[in-house]
Amino acid sequence: MSAVGASFWAGLPFGPGVKVLAHDVNGLAGLDKPAGVLSHPNQKSDQPKALLDAHYALDGEFYQWKDAAGSDRKLWLLNRLDSATSGGSTRRSEPWDQKQGLYPASDSRSK
Repeated sequence: MSAVGASFWAGLPFGPGVKVLAHDVNGLAGLDKPAGVLSHPNQKSDQPKALLDAHYALDGEFYQWKDAAGSDRKLWLLNRLDSATSGGSTRRSEPWDQKQGLYPASDSRSK
């Protein structure tokens, strides 16, 4: 698995008031979101009020965007908080380590 550096986390298109609490080289991070920010948008019009200002794929339960270099990036939710709740939550960056069987919870291969 390739390491996920600080530049990945610094380059996220954060929503209003969202910040990184901590991250590691394995692609796990804790994010702090203020009350009123959605863990994910339920529809496109919710995107400006969401954790990231990026497309959210409801079927795959991940955010997707292009970074400054034009590379496709993804971020999966490991848990979520209601919009009225503030606090920390965990996220997983790509790439998934298929050899170790790490997939999003919604992926049928993780069951």
